[in-house]
Amino acid sequence: MPPVPLLANLSQQARSPGSLKPPAEGETSAPSEAQPKADAIVVEPSPDSAPSEEAGKPPGLRPFNEVIADTTRLDGLFTLYQNLEGQQAYLALKPDQLNQNYLLLATLESGLGELGLFRGWPISDFMVQFRRSPGNKVQVVVPNLYFRAAPRQPREQQLLSQSFSDSPIATLNIVSVDSASNTVLVDLKDFILGRDPADLVAQFPWVFSSYSLNSDGSYLEPLKAFPKNIEAAAVLSFSGSASSDPFAMLFGPYLESLPDS
Repeated sequence: MPPVPLLANLSQQARSPGSLKPPAEGETSAPSEAQPKADAIVVEPSPDSAPSEEAGKPPGLRPFNEVIADTTRLDGLFTLYQNLEGQQAYLALKPDQLNQNYLLLATLESGLGELGLFRGWPISDFMVQFRRSPGNKVQVVVPNLYFRAAPRQPREQQLLSQSFSDSPIATLNIVSVDSASNTVLVDLKDFILGRDPADLVAQFPWVFSSYSLNSDGSYLEPLKAFPKNIEAAAVLSFSGSASSDPFAMLFGPYLESLPDS
């Protein structure tokens, strides 16, 4: 089937299509086009800092400067590193950005002209947190917000934590750690193309019921970073067998001979 263009955004104030954002009381949403222009800095390897970084990095991880070499740095709510030609994309997470609430909004950036997939269709939105876990990994977790305890009530907080669990939706490998700032670097491409965080298959079962995400045929588009949000666009490819829809035979393609004139 044709590839599906998807827009996902990580935001702190503006609620734009495809956005991760910690919600604030009394704030209203603003379109992503109103955001300030993203700053881009070309990152070049720094040979002088390589020895000290190699000595301070955790075992099994690549040096920070080696990973981000030949990438473009985008500064905003989160720091991003991207090499569009090489299809590399990394998300840098500072220690104070872990265990914080962000709102993920996913939207179809453009439609297919068929199957009920229309431009700007809202796919899903949910709260997520980035949590570091053992084994040099970062979990993307959906916190359980349906049950809450009163503030400054330790017993209620303990009962809440022991009775209701949160939901991890992805576990990402840490690629590198900056020994100076303890910033962790995770593979953003793997999260978007390999994990389908918007869960398109479940959101559009009448379209994707017999299809699965084909990461080899998918690719990232330019990332955007703003002071209060980031945006990530991707074209997702799906592959699979013929549809099990009972109406598929009525509207499916077929071959027929054509008259000479």
